[in-house]
Amino acid sequence: FTTIINVKNNPIYKKMYSLYKVKALSKQLVKSKLFPGVTIGMEYRYRQEIPGSDKGEDFISLRASTPIPIFYNTKEKRLIKASTFKIKELKAMVNKIAKDLQSDYKGERKNYSKLLQVFKNYNTLILPSYNAVYQSQMASLATGTVRLIDVLDSYQTFLKATLERAAIFRDLMISRQKLLYLLNRQTVKGEMK
Repeated sequence: FTTIINVKNNPIYKKMYSLYKVKALSKQLVKSKLFPGVTIGMEYRYRQEIPGSDKGEDFISLRASTPIPIFYNTKEKRLIKASTFKIKELKAMVNKIAKDLQSDYKGERKNYSKLLQVFKNYNTLILPSYNAVYQSQMASLATGTVRLIDVLDSYQTFLKATLERAAIFRDLMISRQKLLYLLNRQTVKGEMK
């Protein structure tokens, strides 16, 4: 596993960061409401000829209007202040999640390395030695130099070590899945580093 984690790929971080970005954009929307918009209109009218009156003239009218925010300004400023506070709060949460993910990854990586080393030791040293003791006692049983209870005891020790190795393998796979989750990667068949 890599020594550096990219927290931006983690689903928890992505969710919190998207909430932070949405709140920042909503603040910009509230700010834009402080400045009134201007509506511009244009109209062209022509007069129809009415019998018995003068012909009249066609005319063009231009119109511009803007609302004057007298009472809404205070409301918008309060909303901006509340949005600013919420943005700071969400930014702090995003930073905390990033730090937590990095520390969780470092701790889990150490745990995985230790479990992997113990598992390798069980496969290369412990189980072969217990099996060798059992096999030698089985061979000695026929000659009568070893009692049956000693053979059964060595076999029981070998079986306990096998069960311990299975428990270590389970813990190793759990640790591996936690690391893959923190890295936001899918399990690759046959991959164990």
